[in-house]
Amino acid sequence: MTDGELRLSMRHHRWWELTLVAAHRNTVLGCDFLGPIAEGMLARLSTPGAPAGERDGRTVHWVLSLWEQHHSVYCAIDRGDRLLYFQDGRGEVIWRDRLSPAHLYRWVAVLGTARAR
Repeated sequence: MTDGELRLSMRHHRWWELTLVAAHRNTVLGCDFLGPIAEGMLARLSTPGAPAGERDGRTVHWVLSLWEQHHSVYCAIDRGDRLLYFQDGRGEVIWRDRLSPAHLYRWVAVLGTARAR
């Protein structure tokens, strides 16, 4: 991403934690199986589904909701980039960031490696 990063780490066998590192702090977004995080997230970022609402005057699409901590990720399309909106369990946006096509390509490569584990 442009201003933050996501860290994915295995907590237990097949149970992965996703952490947002931004604004000089770490926010655990939650945990889930790798499939919904890696495959599901990449699929919905590559080909957004039905509109899920609006943020900042843009149509957003649901990308991911995690089992633990219940954070969610939504995206909007902006000139080929993905604008990512990270929401906490109460629906409050806690971070916004931009994912370029080059960043998305890198995510596909990194998460493909994680899935092979």
